[in-house]
Amino acid sequence: MINVFKKIERGIDLLFNWLENNTLLALFLFVAINIATRLTYLAFISHYSPGALLIKVDGYIYMLKSLEMLQGNWLPMRTHASGWPFLLMPFFYLIQQKSIFEMMIYSHFLSVIISSLTIIPLYLVSKEIFKDKKAVFTTLIIFTCFFWTIYGSLGLFTEPIFGLLLLFIIYCLLKYRYNPRYLIAASILAGISYWIRPNGIFVLLIILLTLWLLRKKVSHFQYHHLSQVISIFFITALPFLYQRYLHFGSSFYYGENSKYFVDKYHQLWGAAYPDISFFEYLSSHSLVEIFNRFVIFGFGSLTFSALALTLPFSIFFVWGVMRFLKDPRFTSLLVTLGIWIISFTPIYAVYFTPRHLFSILPITAILITAGILSLIRYIRYQNLVLLAIATTGLCFISASYFYPQYYFLEKLPREALTM
Repeated sequence: MINVFKKIERGIDLLFNWLENNTLLALFLFVAINIATRLTYLAFISHYSPGALLIKVDGYIYMLKSLEMLQGNWLPMRTHASGWPFLLMPFFYLIQQKSIFEMMIYSHFLSVIISSLTIIPLYLVSKEIFKDKKAVFTTLIIFTCFFWTIYGSLGLFTEPIFGLLLLFIIYCLLKYRYNPRYLIAASILAGISYWIRPNGIFVLLIILLTLWLLRKKVSHFQYHHLSQVISIFFITALPFLYQRYLHFGSSFYYGENSKYFVDKYHQLWGAAYPDISFFEYLSSHSLVEIFNRFVIFGFGSLTFSALALTLPFSIFFVWGVMRFLKDPRFTSLLVTLGIWIISFTPIYAVYFTPRHLFSILPITAILITAGILSLIRYIRYQNLVLLAIATTGLCFISASYFYPQYYFLEKLPREALTM
């Protein structure tokens, strides 16, 4: 048995050595595998209901707006940002002669490709943090084993492109430690992220807080770098902000999506329910209601959702956060994770959709890898442990694929179509 273990160890070492020596080919293979798993999942669910191929809710809104832009209608959307439809314009220009259903199918392919390309910035960020190719490729394997990145890659939602931008911003912050010019790139990308999602404003806070926490550890840090980040961010976002101001009287108004403090989900979209401010909410609710909303069903539910989304690696994720909480290599990751959860705390009790967390799943993959490697560093057969963890992840993906089969067989076809 010992000889078998040794052979497996050597075999995995040879695999990691091959990946290290053929990095470009390895990245291509990881992207291809991610595309294959996502298309397999799309084919699987569409087999049980053709309605799964439809682009629905937010994705459909972005798709229609992009087609409107091609016809010259540049009016901003009241409830959504216009950056994603703008970026989609070249894609829809090539396929605009197709039927609406064909465009939906092609849109799924585009969404899958963008989600799979997350491998590239994830590799860059991991390489900056770990400096060890085995740890880097372990991160890519864990990301590939996340079922919810597969699920969230469909439907033309903003989460894949936003997550891609977020990783590039974190990469620039990591490189800033050696070259201050990367801060300019991070600020521009942050401004672009604000075009794509309203909560892109929190990316500005991520950059500023990261710089502040690292100010004593970066020799070339200057306090004017903070004002530089703010200036570049708003200059990049200015056309978007000004357009919304002209049409809605406020750069930060998003209609029903601005009702942050209503009590029920149906009140978001009901015209009979006016928006209320934070102070109006505090004056009209008891301390128990406020505690339940922000602590139990806000922060608590977000934390639980984050743990659920990182299954079956949740315990390693928690350990990674605790173990490297004060490690400067992970500062930008932990700041992003913290601000992301805090920013969604006021609304999560009403929206309660784990989709809001999909953009930070690549970050959790890095923390999971850090947690795993710190726990197994004294184990003799480390590669065997990594193989067991990867196998568990693959089994979890396979089991997750049965969920849509159960859903579409148990529900009526009409309900499945409107899922």
